[in-house]
Amino acid sequence: MLQRFFTTFVAQHSSPSMPSSPAVTNLLSQLLMPENKATLIQWLRQGAGKQVMVQLLEQSRQADSPLRQWLQQLPTDKQDEFNALLKLAVEQRLAANGKDNDATLLQLHLLQPNGRELKLSVEKDPDASPARSTEQSSKWTIRLALPVGQYDIIHAIAVWQQQNLALAFESDNREWLKRTEVLSPVLTERLAMLGIDSEPATFTFRPPQIVEPKTEGLSILV
Repeated sequence: MLQRFFTTFVAQHSSPSMPSSPAVTNLLSQLLMPENKATLIQWLRQGAGKQVMVQLLEQSRQADSPLRQWLQQLPTDKQDEFNALLKLAVEQRLAANGKDNDATLLQLHLLQPNGRELKLSVEKDPDASPARSTEQSSKWTIRLALPVGQYDIIHAIAVWQQQNLALAFESDNREWLKRTEVLSPVLTERLAMLGIDSEPATFTFRPPQIVEPKTEGLSILV
């Protein structure tokens, strides 16, 4: 949703027919995941653009704000679309976890400079009872959907338990999966340098999902 919001309105914002607003440009640029490592760490500590999303939502409701003034230059249908996408993006980035998903402690959709989204979630073992949920026995699962190339995605799953790390990589692109496997010793070596014991990583081909056409009516076999 954040990707759709960004790609739809940043292009419109920078078009010759729409004079750019430095204030709006600055806010939108802060939604992107920084490429500089030091800046990225600070950006994540500040909530990965969460405060900016709140500012955008607040400004969309203020008649004299730079964002509202810029929006008024758009057709009515585009204004409505912007507000709807903004609200959905805010819910995606800021919404608290429901009772049905208490195990998820963190879920972020991070927009990259190329307009694609990196999806990250951190979960704690939902079956861990208070008696055994100690630092040693707790199980943590980190899932990362990392965009690669123009369309592909590498899914990385890291499970941390008993001071040991298990890594798994999945993709529906065999070439990227093979490249990940070839480069994995570099990651293992880096983890060892940090004092993290890891099991041999697994690499699984995930067949592309085929969406079957929806059929309606009756099917009669005689």
